[in-house]
Amino acid sequence: MKKIAVIIVAVCVLLCGCATSEQSKTTNKNTELLKGIWITYNELSSFSSSSQGFVSAFEEAVVKAKNIGINTFFVHTRAFCDAVYNSELFPFASYITSDTDALKSMIDICHQNGIEFHAWINPYRVSTASNDPNTLPDTSPAKRWLTDDKKDNDKNVCFTDGGIYLNPAES
Repeated sequence: MKKIAVIIVAVCVLLCGCATSEQSKTTNKNTELLKGIWITYNELSSFSSSSQGFVSAFEEAVVKAKNIGINTFFVHTRAFCDAVYNSELFPFASYITSDTDALKSMIDICHQNGIEFHAWINPYRVSTASNDPNTLPDTSPAKRWLTDDKKDNDKNVCFTDGGIYLNPAES
């Protein structure tokens, strides 16, 4: 008998949690579906190689995306333990050729066009082209750890699948 009472109470609690109010059934007309586009470091590189310059090429892409209904940009701001913004920790991305703060420019352009901006990072990837730390910029955290006098820092870097990664198991 106790089991039946417990089951009935549990079912009642579950059913109460499933009830919805009339207010939650109505559609919020101000809620817009996310329609996003991902801009990888490859696309950022192509904006840099544009004859019109990085900022103008990015602005053109934003306007074209807005015209087809895109309302959100996800931009690859840290691809290889580097950054498309000025950073004390990471070297500036070699695939960006811009004399301005690329991140600030991209955010400003998106917001001026009513588009959300989200930064996308790869927190651990350092290099997929080589597992030779000598190919890294001197300002790369991975290279600094591997070349300093503290051997304990070497554990912060992993070599796997022909590439170099920061070790997520270490601090």
